[in-house]
Amino acid sequence: MDIEEPEKELRKWDWIVGGAQYLPFRDSCFDKVIASHVIEHLDDPIMFLKEVRRILKIGGRLTLILPQLFIN
Repeated sequence: MDIEEPEKELRKWDWIVGGAQYLPFRDSCFDKVIASHVIEHLDDPIMFLKEVRRILKIGGRLTLILPQLFIN
C-alpha cells in the first residue's frame, strides 16, 4: 500500500493506493500488519496506530520497522 501508484516494475504485485492514517480496510481483517519506515513520516502517528488497531484481528500483531530501531 502507498499513497500513489508504484513504478511499473512493482505492479506485478497487488497494490492498494491509500493513506496510512485512514486505512482502506474493514475492521478486524488482518492477523499481522508490518509498517516499514512509515510512522516517522506521518503527521499524526497516533491516528495510524488507531487505524492499525481497528484493522487487526484480536490477538493480531503490529511490526514497526524504523530507522535504527525494530519493534515487534
